[in-house]
Amino acid sequence: MESNTMKSLYAVSALTAAVLIAVPVCLSAEPAPATAAAQPAAASRPAASQPASEIVLVRVGPTVITQEDFNREASQVDPRRLQSGKASIMHALVGQRLLQLYLDEHPELVDESKLEAMVQDVLKKEGVETREELLAKLRAQGVPDKLDYYLNKARLMVGRAEIRRRAARSEEELKKIFDKDPSAFNGTARFVCQIRISRYPWETPEQVRAKREKAERIREDLVSGRRSWEECLVESDCPSRMTGGELGYVHRHLEQPDVVGEAAFRLDVGEISEVLEDRRAFYIIKVTKKHKGGQPFEQAKVRMRLWQEWAPLSAIDQEMRAKYEIVGVREPELPPLPASMPESATAPAPRSAQVKPPAQVRQPATAPARAAVPQPKR
Repeated sequence: MESNTMKSLYAVSALTAAVLIAVPVCLSAEPAPATAAAQPAAASRPAASQPASEIVLVRVGPTVITQEDFNREASQVDPRRLQSGKASIMHALVGQRLLQLYLDEHPELVDESKLEAMVQDVLKKEGVETREELLAKLRAQGVPDKLDYYLNKARLMVGRAEIRRRAARSEEELKKIFDKDPSAFNGTARFVCQIRISRYPWETPEQVRAKREKAERIREDLVSGRRSWEECLVESDCPSRMTGGELGYVHRHLEQPDVVGEAAFRLDVGEISEVLEDRRAFYIIKVTKKHKGGQPFEQAKVRMRLWQEWAPLSAIDQEMRAKYEIVGVREPELPPLPASMPESATAPAPRSAQVKPPAQVRQPATAPARAAVPQPKR
């Protein structure tokens, strides 16, 4: 049975993982990575005897993310969801590593007294007085490195909270931001369709370059008239391709990733965007409708508070990605299944079974009458 220590530490990890995994721009579901047979191998398969700690998956600046790092995170996920969740785990690991590097450069953001208080709370619950005694208990359980692992997670959580605290703005400050550009927060929206080519952290520079070139070719076909939007849409790997690539109404500053929201407001109706890129995908979008919002500040400030939650962390993530090179090496191997679970439990569903149309097109913040917004075809 799991000790109180592990329950406390797992709670820290679960909370941190939840806030570090960004919401994908595809509103219906994030595409599962293709099977190994469907995409080129990033590197030769590691020898069965090679320790997981020596199998490098991604290089992040001066650090590496290994198979061991992936296995630790995967151990907290339902094995039946690992295949579809593999990309999210890796995106989260890269995001965590970048935040670690940022906190190393800004140690003033981590209040060590808060970390120590967390340690003392665990010691008290476990009935021990020192870290040494706690480590002895963990060694007896066969997990001597768990304490450092989860304390690092706690350090990220403390650092994130301090970043948010320092970026917090008063209601008066938010009102000034709103008054300067009301359309950024008052429900003004664009109805957007997309073609998405997903990318994954473990992909090599060559693989990423090939995907960018594919996206550029698709866009060139669109703007030249060689192919229609519907013909190009079959190359999108987002389930939204089943409904014309519809994302629904997109707002500025309130979407993840912001690159799509910002681009949508630069386009005229029917115009094709340049190839957009973020850590998760390459996108080609077009705007089919515009909606003028009219929310007053008292309503809009709720959304502005949400924007305030993720905007400073997103800015740090972008800063660190510009500073440190991220290079994929190889795709992670899925950990062995529990003996009681059949291998088919984690097998990816057939492509047709993975694609499900969105339940409903999203409405703008101040939506016109429902009848004015077409629903996706079933």
